[in-house]
Amino acid sequence: MTSFFSDSSTQKVIFSTSTTNYTNLTNPRATVTQYNDNCEIPKIDPWDYTVIPFLDEGDRTKNCNRTWKPYTELAKGKWKIVTKEQNLTCKARCHTWTSLKSPVNITDWFPPGPTDCEFLETACWKNKTEEVYGYIHTQIRPKNLEKPKIKKKDHPDVFVFLVDSVATGMARRSLPKTLGYLKTKFKAVEFPFVSPVAARSQVNAVPLWFGKQVEAGTQKGGKTIKVDWTEEEYCKTFLDNRTDMFRGFEKIGYKTAYIDDWSSQTLTNNPDCKGFQNFYTTHNFNLFNKISDWTGLKITKKHLNGQFCREVHQSAMEYFEQFAEAYSDYPKFSWNWFVHLAHSHLSGADRMDTPMVDMFRRNVEKVIFQIEITEKVEKSCDLQKWAQYDFCGP
Repeated sequence: MTSFFSDSSTQKVIFSTSTTNYTNLTNPRATVTQYNDNCEIPKIDPWDYTVIPFLDEGDRTKNCNRTWKPYTELAKGKWKIVTKEQNLTCKARCHTWTSLKSPVNITDWFPPGPTDCEFLETACWKNKTEEVYGYIHTQIRPKNLEKPKIKKKDHPDVFVFLVDSVATGMARRSLPKTLGYLKTKFKAVEFPFVSPVAARSQVNAVPLWFGKQVEAGTQKGGKTIKVDWTEEEYCKTFLDNRTDMFRGFEKIGYKTAYIDDWSSQTLTNNPDCKGFQNFYTTHNFNLFNKISDWTGLKITKKHLNGQFCREVHQSAMEYFEQFAEAYSDYPKFSWNWFVHLAHSHLSGADRMDTPMVDMFRRNVEKVIFQIEITEKVEKSCDLQKWAQYDFCGP
């Protein structure tokens, strides 16, 4: 794991990349022990030529038509048809739910015009019968806009950007612009190889969100790390009555958003745990995933598969920007978890580098938020065939 931190009178930046704490059995310098008091951290060359055969990117948009534009648009509370294609009938419908476990409610199709819908599915039919277009638009209409309880100048925005399954070396290869921007713009300082407390994403995040250890282990010197919550407590029981990070921020006056681009929700459901039953943040991206995976038209479900030059991480980033702008006068906390980009592909995070830097620049220039950024990049070291190229911490 590597981390960066900077602090100034106006801005704070935290950036971190982390690895899971498996012992790397393919690393000749690794030892198979319960703990290692005198671990010499190896210096890994992320540009070692022997890694080249494994640099697959899994980009489904690689050969799509980059000149293609959506047929519909949602902006300022109004949706409209913007395509010049002929013989099309286009309509929209709104997807809503009353809780994170409730059925998804879907309205009837309606024509262009005003709407306060947060997750809007639009579709077009050729000659009124053939589905040729499906798209999910998002917008954030601010909720509960009472006077802020706290002053933003004293409570900076806190944004977590977590790219799943990416090691330090992978991040340096795939996200050079992002890392460079954070270092130059925010004077980020690197803290390498900070060990996590469990073997995979969910059980690493539970201690951070809830302050409870859920996987046993050993510390330096062989001291046992005891479990605070059993699987029954963190997985088989709803988490609504637990004290969590988001409600801690909301309690003091922050607006919050959880943006995870996997419909099974990496921390809470993952995919067989109960998670939260009710909403625990001001806004939650999960309904977008439900539409894309389950409740949308067949053509809508395909619209993130590459043919429209769009992937789910792009939709998640759009939603984050909408959240940041909607609550520009309020302190904000958001957790953005990008699961699919690099989970099974060694070069998958490449596709996020330029869009991420562009997003930072747009919002810094508009002064939508004072940035306190945590970017946590996580690595799964169970893929032994290439684990030797990116250090997996002790």
